Amino acid sequence: MSQNKIIKKNLDEYLKREKNKTWDESKEYLFKYIKDNNGKIPPKKQFCWYSEQKKKIDSKESDIYIKLSENEVLKKDLDEFILKFRKNK
Repeated sequence: MSQNKIIKKNLDEYLKREKNKTWDESKEYLFKYIKDNNGKIPPKKQFCWYSEQKKKIDSKESDIYIKLSENEVLKKDLDEFILKFRKNK
């Protein structure tokens, strides 16, 4: 994919790391990131797993919403996401 050996190595490591995480490991990683970064959600490019999970949520009754909303920062973000989702329906 990449001709630059350093970029290829880093990209390969990143892809391998993301693929090997379970759903719960990814959730815990996200929670830790938010805690370690003063309540900031990681950029979409850095942690696309969260963006993919948001796409699966259509209400507050969703299992994914319930699990992710354990974190107050994510709960606020998900509530805003659901409001936008309902407006665009």
